[in-house]
Amino acid sequence: SDYNSVYFIDADTGYIGGLGKIIKTTNGGASWTNVWSEPFNINSIYFKDADTGYAVGVNGFIYKTTNGGSEWSNVLSPSYCDLYSITFTDAETGYAVGDCGSIIKTTDGGETWLHQTSGVWSNFYSVGFINADTGYVLGLYSVYGVDKKILKTTNGGADWSIQTLPVS
Repeated sequence: SDYNSVYFIDADTGYIGGLGKIIKTTNGGASWTNVWSEPFNINSIYFKDADTGYAVGVNGFIYKTTNGGSEWSNVLSPSYCDLYSITFTDAETGYAVGDCGSIIKTTDGGETWLHQTSGVWSNFYSVGFINADTGYVLGLYSVYGVDKKILKTTNGGADWSIQTLPVS
């Protein structure tokens, strides 16, 4: 199986997501068990704590668990484009990014998600925050070649600005 994302809560407990499945270890990776199977590709997994986690993937889907991965429920997503990365800055505030310039945000622990305006039509593959206000998304835009994009926010995603990347 193809796997795309790994997330460890502690030295023993971790999750891997990929093509149609999420697997879990509770012994530091010595053995793995299947905890979720659906015909969707998982691109990113994130856990806020030992019980509450999220998985994002194709067609903008978001899945949430509140019992350590035993059960996953679909959360309504405002994006129909593939999502590739998810992170949280605190227990309530999280971001997911993906194709079509998608940046979506939750402020209620992942129950509802709203679009943020990125201002570009890039495919975003990674999101990270250094604190509640300052974060970055990284992506590519390709029509006549590849144009790398990195966007930065300093106000919790209300506004995003394009950053200059070195040419290589």
